[in-house]
Amino acid sequence: AMDKMKKSGEWKDMERVGHTLAYDFEVLGDGTVPDAAISMPALIMAGEKNFDFMHTAADELKENIPGAERKTLKAQTHQAEPEAMAPVLKEFFV
Repeated sequence: AMDKMKKSGEWKDMERVGHTLAYDFEVLGDGTVPDAAISMPALIMAGEKNFDFMHTAADELKENIPGAERKTLKAQTHQAEPEAMAPVLKEFFV
């Protein structure tokens, strides 16, 4: 997976924030979502062109957050365009 990530056009951006990973891991702990810790409606979105591990994470969140909705944004990466997110957000909130 790392080889694929290093070849992506986003690798340089990831390297610039690499020093923050220690803080990310501190907040995420072991990465599991505590049972019933989230009790409000949740929308989990992932771009269709995201790395596989991001889809796996989104699926895991959907399974562990009661009542969560999971949407895939067609033709989008992790940095989805506002025009792709707006209709999904509108449907969720309205």
